[in-house]
Amino acid sequence: HFGHSAHFLGQRPTMIAPSVRYNCGRLCLFRVSREDAGDLRAEWGHDEIMQAPTLPAGSFLDVSRFKTPVIRRVF
Repeated sequence: HFGHSAHFLGQRPTMIAPSVRYNCGRLCLFRVSREDAGDLRAEWGHDEIMQAPTLPAGSFLDVSRFKTPVIRRVF
């Protein structure tokens, strides 16, 4: 039994309510502005999130609360 899974999508982090964001255990972060990356770094506690504004097309950061973020590719 793996419980319940839900996926939330938004173009900017602030489009998703804080109570929803704080209860997420994983973040798939594609290219965002430096401002949005800074907000997410403060929220998730990973300096690697500041790489997001320069990610190449097709790449994203796979971020978990208690693991080091990893860059992955969709295509």
